Amino acid sequence: MTYLMTPSAYWRVSSRLQISKDLHQRKLGEEPLKAQELLQGIRKVDDLPQTRDDYHLAKDMKSQVDQAVQDTIVAIRLVDAFKAPQGSGTSYLNSHANFPLEFFARVTENMKQKLVWYKSTIEQIEKKLSSSTSQSQTPHGIAATLQAQHATFLSLASKTAALDAEFQKIK
Repeated sequence: MTYLMTPSAYWRVSSRLQISKDLHQRKLGEEPLKAQELLQGIRKVDDLPQTRDDYHLAKDMKSQVDQAVQDTIVAIRLVDAFKAPQGSGTSYLNSHANFPLEFFARVTENMKQKLVWYKSTIEQIEKKLSSSTSQSQTPHGIAATLQAQHATFLSLASKTAALDAEFQKIK
């Protein structure tokens, strides 16, 4: 018994056979291995302390930006409520009456923390420069000291951001 194929059926079968031949000729086992190697490379990059530091720094910056956006929204609504005191803004004014105090208290606290950190950094630099009597105080030596201080700062900032993130989760 002989089966006759229509031209479209013949074309479909021949195209499927061609696809099958192409797949057999390819080395399909290499692509998953390459992907696995790439993933391992990405994991190695994720494990670098600098990557974690950058992540925590970015997360800290995001939280600061989020806070700034919230503060801006509240400030705009307060200004709008002052412009139209007869409208529905009076309830908003009453509910956010402490906003200016809270905002400036946060800014003041942030400035105090920065000031303490700046003083500490300056003291550390002065100690390092005064204790380095074996090295003459050259611009190169001062630059090396500042680079070490910068690395220490980034490390501490990363740890602080990580602690803050954990604290925010607990809140």
